[in-house]
Amino acid sequence: MPSQVHSLLGTFAHTIEAEDHGAALLRYDSGMIATIVASTCCSPGFPARLEITTDKGSLVIVNDSITEWNIKVFFQDIRNVRENQFLSF
Repeated sequence: MPSQVHSLLGTFAHTIEAEDHGAALLRYDSGMIATIVASTCCSPGFPARLEITTDKGSLVIVNDSITEWNIKVFFQDIRNVRENQFLSF
């Protein structure tokens, strides 16, 4: 659980009773900082995207598929398993 959370929300593009854009900044006790942005008012529209970046590498998931994988340590640990069982590009 984060130890601090700061967020901003607003309604910018839709006539609705809820927000259509939001951003949050989270800080954890370990010092890690995470950002979350969610929006339905981006034009022309973008797919669901998750980016994870660490000191050991990074990965990107777009619409439930891993599109970028830059974590070398992972493959050294699972040499007996085929790559295509984990990744779909």
